[in-house]
Formats: sequence, C-alpha cells, structure tokens
Amino acid sequence: MGILFLAAVALAVGGVALSYLQGSLSPLAITAWATLVGGISMLMLSLALGEQVAAISWSRIALLAIVFNGVIATPIGYIAYFSLLDSVGPIRVNLITYVSPVITAILGWLLLGEQLLLQTLIGFTIIATGFFLIEYRSLTQEMARLRRPFP
Repeated sequence: MGILFLAAVALAVGGVALSYLQGSLSPLAITAWATLVGGISMLMLSLALGEQVAAISWSRIALLAIVFNGVIATPIGYIAYFSLLDSVGPIRVNLITYVSPVITAILGWLLLGEQLLLQTLIGFTIIATGFFLIEYRSLTQEMARLRRPFP
C-alpha cells in the first residue's frame, strides 16, 4: 500500500512539475522521458526488493499484456495526459488517475469474469461523488449550454 501511495504522490508531483516544461517539450518528448525514467526507477526498485527475472512465468497472455501496456496503453495514456496538462492544468489532469482503477475493474469484470464487490462499487460511488464536487461548476455550466436550443 505504501508503494501505491508513493506512486500516486509521484504522479501528482510530476504532473505539476512537468507543467512547467510543457512549453519547451512536446507531449511525445515528455512521454519518452517519463517512460525512460519510470522504467529505470521500477527496475531498480524491483531489483532492490530481490525480484528476479527467472521467477517470471512467461505465457502468451503475459506477453500480450506487456505489449499492450508498453506499446499501446502507456504511450497513448501519457501523450493524452501531457497534452491535457497544458489545456486543463495539473489539478484537473490528475483526476485521470482516479478513473483508471474504475476502468480496470470494469474491464476485468467484462473480459475476465472478475467479481465487482460491494466495496468496489462503493469506491466507484465515492470517486464519482468527488468528481462531481470538484467539477460541479463546470458540469452545471455545460448542462446549461446543452439545454440551450441550437441556432
């Protein structure tokens, strides 16, 4: 749990710090650097914890997951994150980190038959309530805009 907390803190601090680099580096360059630094950091942490490559169970599903996460999901997610950082700011863009577990749990349920426990659904409700409270003003303005007739 401590590592997950540190990951969330690192993402939030990194988002704020990187907002200052947004003008000098493209989202793609920031993504490349973030991936390199993050990958090296995770490798060092896993080696420090005594994890070994020989202990990995290489299966077709594991390789597909690595390719999907490393080649598709992570680069697209980072590019979207760093592109949004400039337009919506670090506080709003960090709200994305709260959506990821929701999407992951739903995909696990749909694709892998994993259970959605009552605690999970309560957590989703808390996340949605937090979004609503943070974005209340923006949401009400958008709803008012949508209610207006088209010219």
